[in-house]
Amino acid sequence: MHRQKRMARVKPKGRPRFGGRGRRVQQCKHQVESVGKKLAVLAHQKRTRDARVTIIRFYPSLAPSSYQSKRVQVLRWRREKNKLEEAASAHKEEHKNIGR
Repeated sequence: MHRQKRMARVKPKGRPRFGGRGRRVQQCKHQVESVGKKLAVLAHQKRTRDARVTIIRFYPSLAPSSYQSKRVQVLRWRREKNKLEEAASAHKEEHKNIGR
């Protein structure tokens, strides 16, 4: 029988790790809304004049501990409404990096 020679394992390129496991996995992820959804939320809030009803309608599975941060986010969208409307008029309703 013919035996094959085993090749030695080649060290990976790059800086060696000193007792570490490498890059950590990101735990938190941003949920970015499209411009169209932001404008729909703002229109609903303007009609109802109630932030709680608006947030419950658009985010029914939102945790109670996250309500305040979502309310602050919607208020920020309201301050940036002109920029969002300009993006919508430029046919960028599906873009998600406008108005952050």
